[in-house]
Amino acid sequence: MITSLPDDIVVDILARVPRCDYPTLSLVLKQFRSLVTSNEIYVRRSLLRYTENCLYVCLSSSGNPNGRLYILRRKAIGNHCMVHISSLLRLRRGESFVAVGSMIYGFGGADNDHTTLSSSAFSIDCRSHTGKLLPNMPIPMADTVACFLDGKVYVFGHCKNKWETNEVLNSKEWDQGVCVLDDVMYYYDSYENCLNKYDPKERRWGVVKEEEPSRAKTQKIWYAEISLGRRHGCDIWGKLEWCEQVMTVGEFTSVKSLGVMV
Repeated sequence: MITSLPDDIVVDILARVPRCDYPTLSLVLKQFRSLVTSNEIYVRRSLLRYTENCLYVCLSSSGNPNGRLYILRRKAIGNHCMVHISSLLRLRRGESFVAVGSMIYGFGGADNDHTTLSSSAFSIDCRSHTGKLLPNMPIPMADTVACFLDGKVYVFGHCKNKWETNEVLNSKEWDQGVCVLDDVMYYYDSYENCLNKYDPKERRWGVVKEEEPSRAKTQKIWYAEISLGRRHGCDIWGKLEWCEQVMTVGEFTSVKSLGVMV
């Protein structure tokens, strides 16, 4: 029986199990529940190179503008779904988020009537789904965009003062669709319906070329996995690997997706 083994060996075994199975394991034994939320198992996963890229989604609705955080629960046979993380408090309206390693950082936000802005900052440890307050930003902000690029966190907002400025980055009208992969920032322009990229080494914007997929028109939330690769030297192409509905909700106002390594 696995329960008769030393904890160190049990940790080594559990570290090789996909993280999506941890919620089920935590229901089997109290010992497992303690181990799958410990720092030790994630250190072991990193040493064994069993870390995974997990998708988190912050979702708010017109009826309830305070956001909620969800995680994509992958299944081997498909039928993936979004699961609400109930251990976290509701998030502020208009907060911006950025993922760095196994952490999610949140900045700013506003009250429900959008009259009082916040300068608060906090972190979420995605290994244990616990939050911690951080020192406040210099100024209150809401409806901003945050990204981690070239070793720094950038926060862009609708105000004149910023923590840091960059003329090339500030040439864009910002929305929430930003992510960073391999030190290249990708920004989805909902008005032009295209995916833009910014390479800090080249200090210029470009458009990601795509292989045209079949598009499904629906009001439900879908998850699409897109692989990126370079062709013809510098052109970045995106290929749709698979697309699947992961959640059914009522009317919603904003979605922010974050890729976290755990």
